[in-house]
Amino acid sequence: MLRGVRRIERQVDDLVESLKLNKEKPPKKCPTGFISIDNWPSCYMFSSFDMSWYEAKDYCAAFDSDLVSLGTTREHFIVTYFIKNNKEYNDAAGWWTSGSFVSKTKQWMWTAQLFLKPFSFIKWAPGEPDEEAAQCMVVAGKDDHLWNDELCILRYNFVCEADARAL
Repeated sequence: MLRGVRRIERQVDDLVESLKLNKEKPPKKCPTGFISIDNWPSCYMFSSFDMSWYEAKDYCAAFDSDLVSLGTTREHFIVTYFIKNNKEYNDAAGWWTSGSFVSKTKQWMWTAQLFLKPFSFIKWAPGEPDEEAAQCMVVAGKDDHLWNDELCILRYNFVCEADARAL
């Protein structure tokens, strides 16, 4: 099992090296303040301050974006790699995503823009989700950037995601 984990870690390291993060001069397809990644369909803006989940969704909407939907394992590793390896961001307690528990369907879903999409993979921390009242998903710094459920009124940093192809 340990060999499998090491192999995955090497693959993630190789992937991140090949993506070449470009913060200084984003291409024209990303809004100002967003980070572009070569050959990747999304742009990201990492907050340097905290807000409730609702405020963070509104903030992202003001930039024609939404809270990040970590739709693939690859995207999860890209976003968390950037957080972990950026001194400005790696001390944050957590990062809001668009993940939310939808009572009507009784499942966790990405709630970005005008669609609801069930999680296609999960990266919950051990014992999570653990609270029925906690309806919003955060990438938790204390749990090595795995997912936790939290009350939506709590304040965390957040990641906005914009579709690079549409810009």
